[in-house]
Amino acid sequence: MNRIVLLRPPGSRGKEIALSLAEYLSENGNFTCISVGDLVDKEISKRSAFGKEIEQSRQTYSFVKDEIVIELVKGQIQAMEKEQRSYIIEGFPRTEVQAIALQKMGILPDNFILLQQSDQFSCERIIENLSGEDSVVKLKEYERVEELAINAVVENNIHMEGVKQVCKGFITELDGTKSVQ
Repeated sequence: MNRIVLLRPPGSRGKEIALSLAEYLSENGNFTCISVGDLVDKEISKRSAFGKEIEQSRQTYSFVKDEIVIELVKGQIQAMEKEQRSYIIEGFPRTEVQAIALQKMGILPDNFILLQQSDQFSCERIIENLSGEDSVVKLKEYERVEELAINAVVENNIHMEGVKQVCKGFITELDGTKSVQ
């Protein structure tokens, strides 16, 4: 059984990378991709109390509360561990509190990958995502979208420093703007 954690800055298409990696690794075994974004979407569709709080976070393109994310991810990880299935978890831990929770679960990833890209690239991708027709945030004013993008990148950078401190020595940093051959 293998455990891989894949972290990425906002706007980096981390889920696509994680799914591709899971598919590639499944040639030698069965890998499941646990996407925090998918777990969050599922919770919203259930119209649960968590889902309502998540929707509020989405409207400001900010992090979902740690307690909610930890609870959603914990169940998935426990299921994978119980079944002895290999997995890639994408988008967790994204804060120091979440990194500590992962350790408290007794999970030591075999690989802990942190994708890197410039803040400018992240902002451009977020603006592109927020300006699209299928954006979860319904904004048309460019200035407001740009402000949300900058705030998302700053928030991510601050939280990622906490994750790096908790997980020091385990993280491999890769440039997320380069193609892997």
